[in-house]
Amino acid sequence: MLPWIVALVGMSTLAGASGPRSKIKVTIGKPTILGSTDKALIRRAARPLLRQLRGCYLQRLGHRPLLAGSMLVRFRSVRTNRVAGVKLLRTTVKDRPLRRCVAQAFLSWRLPSNCKGGVSRIVLPVVFRRVKAARPSP
Repeated sequence: MLPWIVALVGMSTLAGASGPRSKIKVTIGKPTILGSTDKALIRRAARPLLRQLRGCYLQRLGHRPLLAGSMLVRFRSVRTNRVAGVKLLRTTVKDRPLRRCVAQAFLSWRLPSNCKGGVSRIVLPVVFRRVKAARPSP
C-alpha cells in the first residue's frame, strides 16, 4: 500500500489563542474509486492539489487560529482529465470559507493525461490539523 500523502509546513510559527508554536499538517487519505481510474495515479497526481489545500488552510488560520477538522470529498473524473461534481459528503470543519476554498481547489485540479478509463467517482478524505512543534534543544 502507498503511504498517505502528507504536507508538512516546516517550522512555521502559528500562535493560537493559547500561544503554542505549531506546524500544520494537511493529509489526503486513501482514495475510494468507483470506476477504472488507478488509485496510485490519483494519489501521485494529488501533490499539486495538496499545495492548494495547504494554502486554503493557512489562509483561514489567520482568521481562526484553532481551526482543524476533516472532510470527505466526492468528485468525478471526466474524460477531459478534469474534475466535476465536487461535493463535501461529510465534514467536521466549521468554517464555510475553508470548505468553499477546498471545493474550488478540487474543481481547478487537473488529472494526468494517462488517467484514462472514462468517468470515475472518487472519494478522498482530507484532514487539516495543527501539530505541536518540538521545542528547540538548548
